[in-house]
Amino acid sequence: MLTNMNILSKSFQDLKGKWGLALLITLIFIIINTGLSHFGMIAIVNTIGLNLNLDAQMPLAFEFTAQAMLYVLLFLLAYALISGAMTLGYMKTILQNTTKKTLDANMLISGFPSILKVFAINILTAIFVILWSLLLIIPGIIAAISYSQSLFVLAENPTVSPLDAIRKSKAMMKGYKWKWFGMILILLIFLLLVGAVISYLAKFVITQDMPYHQLIIGNLPSLVIIPVAYTVLSNFYEGVKAESTKKASTKK
Repeated sequence: MLTNMNILSKSFQDLKGKWGLALLITLIFIIINTGLSHFGMIAIVNTIGLNLNLDAQMPLAFEFTAQAMLYVLLFLLAYALISGAMTLGYMKTILQNTTKKTLDANMLISGFPSILKVFAINILTAIFVILWSLLLIIPGIIAAISYSQSLFVLAENPTVSPLDAIRKSKAMMKGYKWKWFGMILILLIFLLLVGAVISYLAKFVITQDMPYHQLIIGNLPSLVIIPVAYTVLSNFYEGVKAESTKKASTKK
C-alpha cells in the first residue's frame, strides 16, 4: 500500500486537469447542503417566532412550542437524509475519478437510491461509537476509525446492507487504524494551511458590501479543501481494500 504522503501526491495527480469540473461539482454540493441548512434554519426561527406568544396562557404557549419542536425534528430528519444522500453521491463521484479517471457531475445525485441505507449507517455507527465511548474515550475513537470506510463500501456496493458495510469496514481497517490516523493528521494540517491562505486572500477580493459576503468567505476554502480531502480518502479506501483482498486470497 502507498505511504500517506504518496496517497496525498496521487490525489493531486488525480485532480490534475480536472480542477474546473471538480470545483463546479463541489460548488453544487456546497450550495445544496449549505442552502438547505441556511434556509431551513431561517424557516424554523420564523416558525418559532410566530408560534411563541409570551402573552398567551401557558397551555396554549406549550402547545405551540411543541409544534415548533416538531418542525425542528422534521427539518433535522430531512436534512440528515438529503445531506447523507448528497454526501454519498459526492463520494461516488470522487471514487469514480480515482478508479476510472473520469469526473461526472451526474453522479452527484446517484446517492439518493441509497438514501435510507446512508441514514442507517450513520445512525448505527453513531450508536456503536457512543456505546464504545461509554467504556473509555479511546475505544470510542478506535470504533470510529474502524467504521470510517462504511460509506465508501456502500458507494462501491449499493446492494450491501448497512450492517454488512460496517462489518466490511471493520475487517478492512484491521492493521490500518494508525495509518488512517496519520493520514487524517497530515490532511488536517494541509487543509488548515490551505483554508487559512484562501480565507486571507478572499478578504481582499470579496468586500463587505457584497451580499452574503461572510457566507461566501466562510465556504470559499471548502471549494478546494473538499475535493482534495475526498480524493485522499478515496485513495486510502482503494488502498486498504486492495490490501484486504490480498490478505483474503492469501488465506485461501
